[in-house]
Amino acid sequence: MASIKDVARIAGVTPTTVSRVLNNRGYISEATRQQVYGAMQQLNYQPNRIARSLQSSRSDIVAILVPDSGSMFYGGLISQVERQCRKRDKRLLLCNSFTDPHLEREYIRILNGQGVDGLIVCSHTLDIEHYERVPFKLVTFDRILPDVPMVASDNFAGGQMAAKRLIDKGCTKLLHISGPMTNARLAGHDRYRGFADYCNAHGVKYELFQTDDKFDYAYYQSFVADRLQGKLPQFDGAFCSNDMLAYALYRYAVSCGCRVPQDLKIVGFDNSQFVRILADPKITVIAQDEAALAEALVQNVLDPQNAPPITTVPVRLIEGTTA
Repeated sequence: MASIKDVARIAGVTPTTVSRVLNNRGYISEATRQQVYGAMQQLNYQPNRIARSLQSSRSDIVAILVPDSGSMFYGGLISQVERQCRKRDKRLLLCNSFTDPHLEREYIRILNGQGVDGLIVCSHTLDIEHYERVPFKLVTFDRILPDVPMVASDNFAGGQMAAKRLIDKGCTKLLHISGPMTNARLAGHDRYRGFADYCNAHGVKYELFQTDDKFDYAYYQSFVADRLQGKLPQFDGAFCSNDMLAYALYRYAVSCGCRVPQDLKIVGFDNSQFVRILADPKITVIAQDEAALAEALVQNVLDPQNAPPITTVPVRLIEGTTA
């Protein structure tokens, strides 16, 4: 296995110069830098990232804590976050909480001992105090923590867009299916507020149904079947807080003989990969910008001192066949 001395010998420089190239320290001419890179390639030399992290007090690792990477939206967001990390020569460590506070607490304990450069918090089962004394940098997605930068889509505007779309299409009896409203620090509240404000301003009645904090399609199927049994004819428009839920509602409506969009118009939220590849139906959706969210999350967690308290990423409506 090649060593840093071997690289120096092939490149015709000192081991110190190779180290400075690897750690991007001090002035190195471009010619010398290319000599070192050429020698590394010739020897198939892989820098010892652990040793470099010990020297620099950086791990070059960013962690992300999500409720469930199996969720279509979080799967897409994680992929974009990893792209942004690699652009900055960082590695991404994935942690799934599965909405279990004990597991989330355990991950925080483990990360405390790993010296990660920062943590992107997308999970939201633990109280604030569990994050108050962590030694690494924090940024949150769709959740407010005191003195911690937050990145979020413009959820209020998204809720308004959904209500406007349904009302413009002639709906007068609306349904909103959201996640749990038990935590006012979460994004679902802003989506609901935007939706409710627009409905109230236009004199349109609506009803709210809340799911548990789950991201499983089988659960969504069961939820809509149980909660909407015998009630579906009461509504002519629905706004669902994620794509999978919108599709579950669509399938249930069709199974009940309800025509979409003639009898019931449906708007989803996210524009996850699931919706993008779904041929029939093409769900009308409020789209989050995964790439822009990921770029802001990574930038802010690596440089929180210069991060704004809240970074809001615009959303847009993508027309489909369901509304």
